[in-house]
Amino acid sequence: MARNAALLIYFLVYFLVDPTLAYPRFIREEANDDIDTVVVTTAYGAVKGINYNISETVDLNIFLGVPYAQPPVGDLRLARPQHVQAWSPSILDATRHGPKCVQRIIREDPVLEGVPFSEDCLFLDIYATRLRTAPENSLQPVMVYIHPGGFYGGSGAKYNFTNLALKGVVVVCVSYRLDVFGFLSTQDDVIPGNFGLLDAALALEFVKEIISDFGGDAGAITLFGASSGAAMVSIFTLSPLTRGKFQQGIMMSGEALCPWAVFTPGRTVNVPADLAMEFGRRLNCSLSQTGSGKNVSRDLLACLRGIPVDTLVRESVTMQEQVYGGDQIFIPVSGDSFGVLPETPEKLLAKTSDLVAIPTITGYTTDDGSWLVPDLDDDGVTYPEFQYILNAYITQYFPPSERNETYTRVVKAYLPDDPASLTPLQLRGILVRLATDAFIVTHVIKQARLFSQAEDGNHRRNGSRPGTFVYQFNYRPSYSPAPVWQGVRHADEKGFVLGLPPGPNPFNYPNTTAEDEQVADLVTTMWSNFAKFGHPTPQPFNWSKHATLQWPAFGNSADNQELLQIDLDAKKRAFDRNQYVAAWTG
Repeated sequence: MARNAALLIYFLVYFLVDPTLAYPRFIREEANDDIDTVVVTTAYGAVKGINYNISETVDLNIFLGVPYAQPPVGDLRLARPQHVQAWSPSILDATRHGPKCVQRIIREDPVLEGVPFSEDCLFLDIYATRLRTAPENSLQPVMVYIHPGGFYGGSGAKYNFTNLALKGVVVVCVSYRLDVFGFLSTQDDVIPGNFGLLDAALALEFVKEIISDFGGDAGAITLFGASSGAAMVSIFTLSPLTRGKFQQGIMMSGEALCPWAVFTPGRTVNVPADLAMEFGRRLNCSLSQTGSGKNVSRDLLACLRGIPVDTLVRESVTMQEQVYGGDQIFIPVSGDSFGVLPETPEKLLAKTSDLVAIPTITGYTTDDGSWLVPDLDDDGVTYPEFQYILNAYITQYFPPSERNETYTRVVKAYLPDDPASLTPLQLRGILVRLATDAFIVTHVIKQARLFSQAEDGNHRRNGSRPGTFVYQFNYRPSYSPAPVWQGVRHADEKGFVLGLPPGPNPFNYPNTTAEDEQVADLVTTMWSNFAKFGHPTPQPFNWSKHATLQWPAFGNSADNQELLQIDLDAKKRAFDRNQYVAAWTG
């Protein structure tokens, strides 16, 4: 198996990128008048969307590219987002997606024809079903989706929420600032960072204001997201700025506690303030050599606000690709002056009496970390390679004082006394389990335990105590392009939450099987049930050979931790990896 220094890069990169897509392609779409439209009136003005007649009794209305904030340009670049201004008396044309936020592009992403990149990108999409037989003022639960992409890529325009909306919910998808525009930070009050988080928080406020005009219930909002989007949902369950402003949360393959989700004090690799200054120097910004650190930060901010957007994007990509090997370096920070994360997620979660206990779903895929294991030749990994990758991870995400002890615990938990007796394929399998636990599982379980310990808050549904529901997604999609050994990969559940909408558009699913669609129906049913009732299975229902499938709440002790294993033979079972969680948490 050919190896070189790229081993570390393969393991630490959050999403690999295609160098040929190093910066945005600007593509403009022509208007399409051959559609049925619907107009909704809001406090900001009228909105024209697309109407689909699904059946004799059901209409689906889609509103694309609805602005929720002022364009974050000029003096609003690297600043708190500002509320959108009314567009009345004009009618807002919401029949096309708003632009994607400028970003470093994810290799797997197709180019979305007709959806340009722009710094003016704070838009949301709304999918709303309407039953013609329902009372005129009836409202449906709302599900607000925060898209994934490692905090540097992705867009709400990639996703089609038609099939989920047809389950009787209003779905809103939020786009937010990414990469340096959303997460560059000098770790002071000049460029505090977390602008992407502030965008999504403002979008939530906007949704609460206007969603009843689209048939949504502003008092029944479920935030949900995958990967980095899930981490943002998790952050919002803890943040004083958003806590209590939504009723439920769904976190798929990501948590605020995940080491890649938030930079916390004590770590010495990829320090945000150092990265910000390095970025400025690469752009030839003139930075103060004397005076306080804030003077340097002010110089940097003034410089960055005066540089063309495409230059910023190009230099960001160059820095990340050529200097940091594709690593995910611009992420949320704790201790920001905005108060999004005034303390680390660990400290906020430890204050269980202060948590507003809300119903949550959280989970992971069976092989969530498999894509992080470098084995292009499909012949396994050697023990020196195993050690190298483990050390690289611990160095990246643990402070120096904890590294040796963590390494010792982890090796003892995962490897036999004689690791040399293992074959390369066996070592690869152990490394997949290790990466899955280190990046996702440990933090999902830790947050689930703490949430289940939290005191009952003010946000109850149907008079019952909020529950925490944990899943393991164990179904490999038929359309997965990954090698078989990678199993059920990171965020493989995402398409099933969408309900596998048919193609041919990008990120739709034209080549699915009956088994895929069966699992998708189960997942969309449970996720929409959760939005409606605060419980994914409020009543037992028939599924496969388990005639009374019901998802149990996750307890806070090792002998009371049941999860739902989701696949063709979905069933509840006990969580069985406590010894590995202990190895990572100490």
